[in-house]
Amino acid sequence: MSMTHEEITLAAPAGITAVNLRELIDANLYMPFPFQSNPHASRAATGVEKWLSKWGLTDEPEVAAMISRTRPAELAAYNSPTMDSGLLQIMANQIAYQFVFDDRAEDVGRHEPGRLLPMLCESVGILRDGQPPDTLLG
Repeated sequence: MSMTHEEITLAAPAGITAVNLRELIDANLYMPFPFQSNPHASRAATGVEKWLSKWGLTDEPEVAAMISRTRPAELAAYNSPTMDSGLLQIMANQIAYQFVFDDRAEDVGRHEPGRLLPMLCESVGILRDGQPPDTLLG
C-alpha cells in the first residue's frame, strides 16, 4: 500500500496548525510553481522494483522495506512532473540506487573504510556502464 505525503499525519511546531504534511507545506512553504506529480509515477515505481530486483539490490528484506518507505519513483515524479516516462524511469532508478548505495557506504565506512573507494568505482560502473554489482554493494 502506497501512502502519499498528503496522508502523513504530523506534529507541527507550536503555533503552526496543520493536519497533514500537504497542509503544512501549503500554509508555510512558498512554492513558486504549482504542486504537480508526473502521471507516470506508478509505472516508474514498478520499474524501480523490477530494476533493483534484477540486480539483486533488494534481496535483503530491510533494503526492500527502505525503498518502500523512501518512494524514489514518487520523489522523481514530484521533482520532474513533465518528464517523459523513459527519463523518469532512469531518474527513479538512480534515486533508488543512491538510497541503497548510501546505506551500504555508511555501513562499510564504519567498519571497513578502505572499501569505500572500490564501492564508489563499482557504483560508477553500474550507473554509467550498466555493469552488474560484483561486491557486497549489491
